[in-house]
Amino acid sequence: MSLEGNVDYALTRVQSQYAARADGSQWRRLEASHDLGQYLEGARTGIFGPWIASVDRNRDAHAIERTLRAAWRRYVRTVAAWHPRAWQSWLSWLEWLPTLGLIAALEHPDTAPAWLCADPVLGQKRAWACFDPAVGARTGLGEQWLRRWRQLRPPLDCSSEQLLAKVCKAVREHLRQLALDSADAVALRTQLRERLQRLFRAAAGTPIATLCHLALMALDFERLRGGLLSRSLFGRGG
Repeated sequence: MSLEGNVDYALTRVQSQYAARADGSQWRRLEASHDLGQYLEGARTGIFGPWIASVDRNRDAHAIERTLRAAWRRYVRTVAAWHPRAWQSWLSWLEWLPTLGLIAALEHPDTAPAWLCADPVLGQKRAWACFDPAVGARTGLGEQWLRRWRQLRPPLDCSSEQLLAKVCKAVREHLRQLALDSADAVALRTQLRERLQRLFRAAAGTPIATLCHLALMALDFERLRGGLLSRSLFGRGG
């Protein structure tokens, strides 16, 4: 449900959520868990508790994936709804980022895995009607997503514009380095996390702080997903 929010209220809520994120020591304790049950028990005590409330040690990897994707979408929508209406669509558009690669696979249904075609959200292409098929013939899904995100963005003051540019630059550089054959993914994600944390502090009092927080939560989402799936598939983390 979209509500007309207040910027000060929204940013206070975002700050509270930012402070509740797992820190380094909490992640280390969590990742020392030997199996899925232990990992779930540790994760339930923090900010991820509501995300994994329906997950138990008997869930298969695909069910865990679906649960996490749904939790991510709910979280983004909730955070967006705290803000004034003009900001909500722009922030809500971030809910699809973790699934762009999956929906791209559905462009080739003959080779897409059956579990993906049967997904109750991703398997319905109408959920992606916001992407222009004519544009899609010429550009990738990521470019389409970015084009629409830019269209949804409300006007920014000069300072916020500069902060947004720095956030986008940090993410672009991360993705470029991550694509290199010699990339150390763990180190690169740590670097990006540290840059986003600095930008979050610099953007205090602006909706760009919310963007930084959601980017950090996306990194946490990825880390949580990896921890759950590795233990679901292989019995323990790698």
